[in-house]
Amino acid sequence: MPARASSEPVGDEGAPPAVDAEAACLAACGPGLSASARIAIVTTRPVIADWLAEGHDLAADILPTLAERTKHQRTDPIRTWAYFTKAIAKRHALRLALAARAASAGETKAVPTLSAHEILLQTAQWLNSGCFVPPSAVNNTTRDALLRAGLVTKETLRSHQIY
Repeated sequence: MPARASSEPVGDEGAPPAVDAEAACLAACGPGLSASARIAIVTTRPVIADWLAEGHDLAADILPTLAERTKHQRTDPIRTWAYFTKAIAKRHALRLALAARAASAGETKAVPTLSAHEILLQTAQWLNSGCFVPPSAVNNTTRDALLRAGLVTKETLRSHQIY
């Protein structure tokens, strides 16, 4: 991960400056980030700006990951924000995948709706094809409409045991 040349606050439209983001990150960290680690980690502030520049959301990706990864005391101190980079990227990818799946859930391609006449034509074609048609596939109303339209004969219906 390339480091920034300057540790000045960086602000994008809608994104908090790096100093505010760092304060939020430090506040989100639990006991797993010791006092000495908190002092050392501030020197790697550009990593937070890089996370934000890569599109990671502070509230949805970064802060929850920091809280999760530092909720327990550690024997080996965390000295750099880069320690969290892979976990934040993984959380970000998972969040985007879940959002994409949720957006597509229930969405299906438009199914053309057939008119009543088109349904009768398809049913008649099926009955006249000689293929097996279960008697339950044609109700009395459809049977009567097929006969009235002259699309099938009584003999065809009887051959399929439709009375």
